[in-house]
Amino acid sequence: MLSLAPVSGLVPIGEHAFADRYSYIPLVGFYGMAGYLWACWQQGVLRNPLPVLALLVCCTLLSLQSARYKQVWRNDLDFWSTIVEEFPTQAAMPIDNLANAHAVAGDYERAISSSRRSIAVQPSQALPYINLAGIYDFTDKSEQALAVLNEGLAINPDNTALLSRTGRALVERGELNAAQVLLERALSLNPDLPDTLLSAGMLHQRAGRLEAALQVLARVPPSMPQHYQANLHILEILMSQQSEFAMAQLMEMVKVYGVTPQLEQARQLLGR
Repeated sequence: MLSLAPVSGLVPIGEHAFADRYSYIPLVGFYGMAGYLWACWQQGVLRNPLPVLALLVCCTLLSLQSARYKQVWRNDLDFWSTIVEEFPTQAAMPIDNLANAHAVAGDYERAISSSRRSIAVQPSQALPYINLAGIYDFTDKSEQALAVLNEGLAINPDNTALLSRTGRALVERGELNAAQVLLERALSLNPDLPDTLLSAGMLHQRAGRLEAALQVLARVPPSMPQHYQANLHILEILMSQQSEFAMAQLMEMVKVYGVTPQLEQARQLLGR
């Protein structure tokens, strides 16, 4: 019930409330006061029943709101569909999250449509372009993915996430010179962004600059989701060099991530 308060409209705390299903902090004081007044009433300290009655009315209203939203909170698709329906033009972020929910559900046409709608609402936001490109990539539409990323860069030329993602797309297509221009720009803006480090490492690897690739990929922080992918590329490089450190790298990754399909394949190639 507490976590539903922000979306009930009782506590309007901005568009980011939509993204946080646990924004119950604004009502902590209310429930603390409710408990205190109830205790006073029970102990006979509070003789006027009106404050207690008011609290009961508030609690009843919140409970009714909870019951109304119970079905909304079942999954991401229901949640974001409701938010977008109630606030159709307020922010791009809920619409983009709805696109992601459609993609997870396997409805890629609606995912693409929602991503396009998110971009139309707020073209200056970089994330919808990146997410839409990811949907196109997943559905084997690499040309459309690159077109979307370039569309985003035209509006956000200094966005490091877009520069990095577009650079990686160019690396995967073998357009290394164009990728290098974008990734050098991204590194000059933010030399420590994990996604940029991963993309730059992939560029060095593809260009045959293996020592540079190892140095850059090793800079991806272990706490970041890109760390696994960076370590896979490090393992590929060590295996291509027939390095004695390849097995140690593999064992360390298995210890951290378990036996993934990629690591199982590497283990078979290394004969262990």
